[in-house]
Order: sequence, then C-alpha cells, then structure tokens
Amino acid sequence: MRMAKGTFFNYFPKKEHVLLHWSHSQLSMTEAIVRKHREGGMKERLRLVFGELLQPYREQGELLEVTLSETMRSALLMARKRAGSVGSLRA
Repeated sequence: MRMAKGTFFNYFPKKEHVLLHWSHSQLSMTEAIVRKHREGGMKERLRLVFGELLQPYREQGELLEVTLSETMRSALLMARKRAGSVGSLRA
C-alpha cells in the first residue's frame, strides 16, 4: 500500500508524532505479551516474551535499523532543543 506524503501528514504533522504513536502501540503490545506469558519460570517467560517481541524484526530486519536510527535522531533533536541549540542533526 502506498500513501502520498501529504495524505500521511494529515494524520501525523511531524515525524516525531509517528514515532510517538508507534511507541505507544509498542508499549501496549509489550504489556499484552507479558500478560500472556505469566506462567512458568522466569527464564522461560523471558525467552517467550523476547522471542515474541523480536519476531517482527526477524521477519523485517530493515525495520529494526530504521526504528533505532529514527529513535536516536529524534532523541538527539529533542536534547538539542532543550539545550537551546537547534542546529543540524549532523555533527
């Protein structure tokens, strides 16, 4: 499915809003997975939880790269804004 950039930004005014929405979705998903694996020993529960959490990244390796890259860039931008130096993200 393809979506025009203009249409996409009717829903998310900035890239940071997309990441914020995505992070809320991830948190909800993580909570559901943890609730699902309440039985058994801690080691087995952790293996099941992390296995399930990492599955999308196993299937779509590029997703992990983009997710981590954009999360770090957004964190850097927010830190620079707080420090009052809104400059280029490239040092």
